[in-house]
Amino acid sequence: MNRSALLGLIILGGVAAAALFVPSLFPTPATANSPAARDAELARRQLHRYSPELPHLADLVSEEQLKQADLQALIEKYQETFAQAQQQMREAQQAAKSRDQKAGITDSKYDVPNSTGAAMKSAVDGFGKLVQLNEKLYKDAMSLAKNAAQNKQVVGASNVLGIAEYTHAVQAQLKADDLRTQLDRQYSDVLAAASDWAVTNALAERYAVESDVSKTVEALKADIANVTAQHAETAAKVAELSKLTADREQQLTGLRGDLAKSREALAKIEQAGFKPGDDASFAAYRDQYLKETENARALQEQEQTLSEGGQSGAALDEDAMIEGELVGGDAVIGLSELSRRLEIAKEREARLAKSKESLSAHAAFVEQAGGGAKKLNQDIAAQASKLRGDLDAKLKKLDEIVEAASGAAEEAAKAADAAGRAFRDGQSAVDNMIGDARRTQQELDPNRQNERLKRVLDDQFLPQIAASAEAAAKLLAARIHLQRYSAAQRHEAYAAQLEQIGVKVAIDKEKQTAQLEGSRDAAAKALDEATAGFERVSKGPGSVAWIPQSSMAIAHYLRAQLDPSQAAAHRARALEDLTKVLEKREQAAALAAQVRLRDHITAQGGGGE
Repeated sequence: MNRSALLGLIILGGVAAAALFVPSLFPTPATANSPAARDAELARRQLHRYSPELPHLADLVSEEQLKQADLQALIEKYQETFAQAQQQMREAQQAAKSRDQKAGITDSKYDVPNSTGAAMKSAVDGFGKLVQLNEKLYKDAMSLAKNAAQNKQVVGASNVLGIAEYTHAVQAQLKADDLRTQLDRQYSDVLAAASDWAVTNALAERYAVESDVSKTVEALKADIANVTAQHAETAAKVAELSKLTADREQQLTGLRGDLAKSREALAKIEQAGFKPGDDASFAAYRDQYLKETENARALQEQEQTLSEGGQSGAALDEDAMIEGELVGGDAVIGLSELSRRLEIAKEREARLAKSKESLSAHAAFVEQAGGGAKKLNQDIAAQASKLRGDLDAKLKKLDEIVEAASGAAEEAAKAADAAGRAFRDGQSAVDNMIGDARRTQQELDPNRQNERLKRVLDDQFLPQIAASAEAAAKLLAARIHLQRYSAAQRHEAYAAQLEQIGVKVAIDKEKQTAQLEGSRDAAAKALDEATAGFERVSKGPGSVAWIPQSSMAIAHYLRAQLDPSQAAAHRARALEDLTKVLEKREQAAALAAQVRLRDHITAQGGGGE
């Protein structure tokens, strides 16, 4: 899982933890049966039934593509994956049923699909309709939530709207992420097309002024020699990287085997346990456990270093712990980076081979044609014209994707802001309810006999639910703005590369600068607000303090990307917060994403990207 996905999981986990409490909010007697309260409850149920994965899936693959797929071949190839997915869906079905029963509402009903050709075809045939129904479900929920939220006295109504807007923000952000992935591929296509056009156009311009065929042949042979030398150099690099990659894969295979054995040994030690009351038995158990734990940790650290890269044998400088500076050790290039370099080298080798073949064909043609230099010049010019047409088409598509990604990001940012405002209104409603309850108790129930008033005033979690959700919405907004900032930087860099090749890209420099500065400032402001919000709620009950602490770690990690000059210090703060979150909770399944993020930062010495 990549870094962006980790951050998304933790942010979503934070708001989900807060959202779980929304149904338990106590509406005041005057508003409990109001139309707003009913709309809010119906919207909450609609959102409960809504599938946020479907729109993202529909963006990734069209219904037509699904219908054209060889379903039986897919079933046979991924039989084990389908079985695991079915088991997960059964567990989700049971969990949904249990939640509905506890909430006193009708059980959620949905079928777990079978992994058969007929069942899969039936599912594909109904996919488009399912997407439409799912979209209608969300639109109806949003409409109901907006109606309910107009009555700001109904406790929980604004929170439901906040959840709906937050869901909208996440959906738009996922769409923007998908478009940016397309954009990266389009950047590569454009750069390749621009390079091909630039080379061919340069040849056309050069050969157009040359009338002597011998000079043309001589120039072509020089180009062939140059390309041949580059091809040989690249082929050697491919061989070198292939060996390094194979060796690294072999190392990781052995290391992962050792790690599996270590974990198995650790499980056996835990299962064997120790004899209660026997100090010697406990001491032996402890020594074995600590020894095997350290062995597993060391193996996991080696596996991480070999897989993702790092500094083998390095240690943090004790005199510069905050900066996270490393001393000693050897730099290790991870398997992922070796694989990436190998793929790049292979692609370059193939391109050079193709160029060599093309140039050789041109040279042979010129030698055979003799006096046909004019025809050759015309052919090259025509090829340059065709390549320019292809390049222009790719540039147009690039502009369309940039515009779509920008629109999706803008939509996500607005929805995140709307979610924050809704949660703020929800917090005001709760504060008003608590204030009314306190005054009612003081005036009419000084002996604290009213159970409802006692429950409202004694609930330690109630005052911070919506505040936590508001801070999570601000954190999501910060991440969205930061991604927009990074996307603008990438676009600027690619435009500069194209200009170096000789292709002008129409960019409004003033608008580009304003977008960069605006996204950076908006991200910084949202991070400040999110951090302040999480700091306030972190002072609440210790049993849930890890939720805002976890989110503050994300805020510091995002701040490191926004402020490179202080990146090491911000990552150190993130690592410190994650350490607090995971203390005595590292084995909790709900904190798996936090564990991976902590390991990611630690693998980089507490101060790397």
